[in-house]
Amino acid sequence: MAQFSAEQRSSGRQIWTHSCDAITLPNNLNGQVALVTDASRGIGRAIAIKLAELGANVVVNYNGSAAAAAEVVAAIKALGNGAQAVAIQADVSSVADADRLVAETVKAFGRLDVLVNNAGVFRGGATDQLLLDDYHKLIGINIHGVYYTTRAAIPVIADGGAIINISSIASKSFIPGYPNVAYSATKGFVDALTRGVAAELSPRRIRVNTVSPGPTHSDMASSLGEQRAQQLVDMSFFKRLGTPEDTAEAFAFLAVPRSGAWFTGQNLVSAGGAVFSL
Repeated sequence: MAQFSAEQRSSGRQIWTHSCDAITLPNNLNGQVALVTDASRGIGRAIAIKLAELGANVVVNYNGSAAAAAEVVAAIKALGNGAQAVAIQADVSSVADADRLVAETVKAFGRLDVLVNNAGVFRGGATDQLLLDDYHKLIGINIHGVYYTTRAAIPVIADGGAIINISSIASKSFIPGYPNVAYSATKGFVDALTRGVAAELSPRRIRVNTVSPGPTHSDMASSLGEQRAQQLVDMSFFKRLGTPEDTAEAFAFLAVPRSGAWFTGQNLVSAGGAVFSL
């Protein structure tokens, strides 16, 4: 057994005490402020409501539907736990809008603790057939949107806060019958950005992670037709599509200071066993 001096033992106790601080961290988001991009529907809506259930005040970002965003705000206020919410319109593929979104978040609630980069689009097509307009849409929202909003948030997000990006199992696995090289590439960018920003922000104890959902009940899944939808179901060990609420739980896990304390630069695959071999 190794022998340690009194000084080393004392130093060791300090190191271990510091590394176990997660025990005393909050297991909720009371008093924190979360910004969720594209939160008026689907996974973003579920994330916004889940973070509010944990006590966060939430900025519900939307681009197109003010009415849908207002419904999410109303649902949060109806929780009755004191969580507040506001809806802010912004197109995160615009650097000016992304800057304004973050500034208005701080203006509304005085701070920012959790940034969820949920905004994203899917456009499918073989590499030589995908319309360039669709390619530019993928780049604009899935890449520029994440980069611009993260860039705007870094100077103001609280030390010890969290940035959580949405990726996809498509960045890790080829899905037969799913021509989506460009989409997969944009999600690969998100994975790489997450790791890099996690390293950059580690001195401030800001945790930066990614969640990769698997096949999920969504407008996209509904549009694929019965045969392809069944193919997506078969990918899961549980033989079902995920729900937006399934994915929201993964975001909540990483956002909460206690459960997420020892996670940064990671990619949490929330896919019911799909791409399990990875």
